[in-house]
Amino acid sequence: DADCRWRIRVPATLQIQLDFPGFNIVGDCGTTFVEVSSMSSHSLSDDPVLIAKYCPGDTPSRYIGTTDMAMVRFKSSVNNTGNGWRVTFHGELPTQLAA
Repeated sequence: DADCRWRIRVPATLQIQLDFPGFNIVGDCGTTFVEVSSMSSHSLSDDPVLIAKYCPGDTPSRYIGTTDMAMVRFKSSVNNTGNGWRVTFHGELPTQLAA
């Protein structure tokens, strides 16, 4: 079994953006999934806020955060035979500054 978490951070003046160019996991959503949670590097004591949970068969959408940080969690049972998944990230200017 796997239960892994990654904190992904971009420079503090930017908003994090995540894309999932590859996503092929199998199993049931109770034991195999990828979660995206919002976090802020300005208050690391705050608990992550769950934004999305992606299960086998899902096609994850682009996530554009409101902060500079996100947490990605992958949970899988030993029986997961999928090809796996991949996430890419970069920072975007906040919407109000991009205009």
